[in-house]
Amino acid sequence: MRTGAKTAVITVGTLVAFSLVVVIIIIICGHAAPCRVYRPHKARFPLARVPTIDLVVTWVDGHDPKVVALKQKYQALEDNPHPGATAPYRMESYDELKYLLRSVCRYAPWINKVHILVSHHQRPPWLVDSHVKLHVVNDTEVIPTSHLPTFNSHALEVNMHKIPGLAEHYIYCCDDMMFGNHTPPSSFFNRNGTLAMFLSPTSVRPVTDDQVKRSMHQHAWRNNYRALQAKSCYQIPQYLPSHQMLLTSKSLGKRMDEKFPDLVEATSSSKFRHADNIHPLGLQLYNGICEGVVMPAETPPSMKYMGWSPSLPGVNKRKLRLISQTQPQLICFNNIRGSNVQMWIDFAEEYFKGKCEFEK
Repeated sequence: MRTGAKTAVITVGTLVAFSLVVVIIIIICGHAAPCRVYRPHKARFPLARVPTIDLVVTWVDGHDPKVVALKQKYQALEDNPHPGATAPYRMESYDELKYLLRSVCRYAPWINKVHILVSHHQRPPWLVDSHVKLHVVNDTEVIPTSHLPTFNSHALEVNMHKIPGLAEHYIYCCDDMMFGNHTPPSSFFNRNGTLAMFLSPTSVRPVTDDQVKRSMHQHAWRNNYRALQAKSCYQIPQYLPSHQMLLTSKSLGKRMDEKFPDLVEATSSSKFRHADNIHPLGLQLYNGICEGVVMPAETPPSMKYMGWSPSLPGVNKRKLRLISQTQPQLICFNNIRGSNVQMWIDFAEEYFKGKCEFEK
């Protein structure tokens, strides 16, 4: 009897210890880096199963005198806006959209339709906006009238899943993101068919109050994390998504509207980025991870982020030369401005040489 009792005690103790180990593993996996990272760049998702995919890009010409005057008018009404929310570079345009469209024609002809979400009823003068594969969408078609005009890209992003005629799956990108080489649609999916959210090496946690004061981007991400945790969503990667083209869906946008209506309203109604705003695409994708339709994935070597050195033109030239030599699938030229503008235009004219069907 003593032996049996001792064995029973050992068995119960072993089970308790095992259960504690399991709980610890779950907590670690849920609150730190993802336990499993898929590698979508292997393109093992069968092409026959890839759904129709649209592309959505936001565009504004911040050099337009009418837009500049309108922005100044509403900026004067803001109560101590964050400098990063009103910085002129957020609305500058150097025809990046033209080269993005050339890259679509050349390297991603499988894109079903390109939706260009514009503000203030603007149009690039060179654009063939009547093209069957183009859809120019005014912000008045997706954003409530009471929230307009807006100078907040997050307000556009939080509403873009409402674009009329938009496919269920769509890639969202800024106009400084381009295809640099032939890219199959399967690159945006994991091998199990879930949407791939490419991770950057930048950790989003812990976010200090000082970081939040310096960066509206960090502020939006802290709001994302708090919103998700309030909904008992803890399976969140500790890293930000790569600043690249990312695949999402209308369904994920609708789920964001349903689960976080107050944050959606606050972001949509902010004419400039504000402390109570979210990062809409990030919230959609991270919520998708919690619901099992999105999986985090390592950013493949075929994606390049161009970090400009403001005072080192020689370094920038070497970076552009490396892009020309390696021809990555996806390129982000992030915030082209100042003395780098002409250097980039010369590079883009050579790399994306020749007009495409979307140009006059």
